[in-house]
Amino acid sequence: MPSGGQTRASTGPSGGIGVQWEHDERDDGVTVLKICRRSALGQLGAMVGVVANSPALRLLKAHIRRAAERDDPCSGASVLDRVGINMRAKEINEPTLDMVTHYGFRWIRIDVSWRATEPSVGRFDFEELRRGLQAAAGRGLRVLGILDYGHPLYTRMLAPRGADEQRAFVRFSVEAVRQLGSLVTAWEVWNEPNHPRFWPPQPDVGAFTALLTEVASAIWKQNPNAVLVTGGLSTIDDRFLSALLPVVDSLGQHGTLGLGLHPYCSTPPETVVGDLRRVGLLGDDGRARSAGGVRVWLTEWGYCRGTPGVGPLRQAEWVPRIPLVGAALDVPLTVLFELRDGGPQDVPAYTCGLMSARDEPYPVATAWAAVSQAAGAIEPTLRQVPRGSVGKWSLGSCHSALVWPEAPTATFGSTPLTCGDAAPGCVTNVWEISPAREYWVTVGNQCS
Repeated sequence: MPSGGQTRASTGPSGGIGVQWEHDERDDGVTVLKICRRSALGQLGAMVGVVANSPALRLLKAHIRRAAERDDPCSGASVLDRVGINMRAKEINEPTLDMVTHYGFRWIRIDVSWRATEPSVGRFDFEELRRGLQAAAGRGLRVLGILDYGHPLYTRMLAPRGADEQRAFVRFSVEAVRQLGSLVTAWEVWNEPNHPRFWPPQPDVGAFTALLTEVASAIWKQNPNAVLVTGGLSTIDDRFLSALLPVVDSLGQHGTLGLGLHPYCSTPPETVVGDLRRVGLLGDDGRARSAGGVRVWLTEWGYCRGTPGVGPLRQAEWVPRIPLVGAALDVPLTVLFELRDGGPQDVPAYTCGLMSARDEPYPVATAWAAVSQAAGAIEPTLRQVPRGSVGKWSLGSCHSALVWPEAPTATFGSTPLTCGDAAPGCVTNVWEISPAREYWVTVGNQCS
């Protein structure tokens, strides 16, 4: 959930392809990217494990193997196959899941709560959550499950810090993967560990990395093919990242791992490139990844109408472009926050929904519907990412492309994606071009 100028409340895989990039540096400071996808064994992005000098890793190395080739959300897929929506566990019911699919989402991100699923010491009960996840699977939805939060019996609802508390959380995590692994595509280990609301009483990067290491070791010992993501950080937190990234890159040598980020900001989503570059998470090829090759996952991101300077129309303009930015940066999954408003409307953090608590759509829902309809037919094999925070972005193939937030310099048969008459004054500043061969030639990329 949002922080800084927005507050935060929260409920966000990869498979087996290799990605080959070609890029040309142009005089206008734009990097033009071409992706050639091919089948590969092992990994999509980085591989996950545990800290190289830990006893757990030495034991685990004997058991871990490279993941077998598996279905990949990015391989031969549309932009929408990389897009999810944040939901609360209480919302996972048939009508809500129908709404999720209606708006084109292919993923849901949802809490797998330690407190809720271990009601007494050593007794686990995942049945209610299992039924909801089965309903999601029946609609073809993939799931990012968040292993999260403290427990009244083990930690007094604080974050697990001591060895006994961490062992208890690891037992819960292993049991969750054992019981729900067939329904959950990827597992996010905690949520916003750099935020005192979610890692009480105060963030502790050492305690979090110790927990992450132990959870990874235990889960991969049980299932070497499990896909893990580090708990998404609230904003681009330079200090926390400086201590986290060496551990992540070490873990990433031994199993499938993503680096979770929640880059909330009060500026357009395209400005994230400056933040990523500042902390060393944007390669020269325009891909969001760590120095060790661990790919960034945007497991939560949105804009809240109640935040000063945002409002309903700016939310409608910026939110639909978030998944486009994610796909252009080759992010495996981007999760929008959130489906419904979460509480009283005088609290900005509860004004982030596509619709009200009574399922009344805001302009952002109409704007997202227009963009998602086009994005569903876009295969992201060609990308244009500006070198700076301003400039034209493009995403697509020779058949069709999306261009934003600046209009194409020539028409190329472009069509602006708008909110129609449902929301006067609502714009997305996204254009669809079809066919797009001529457009890609003009930006320096030859269609084959």
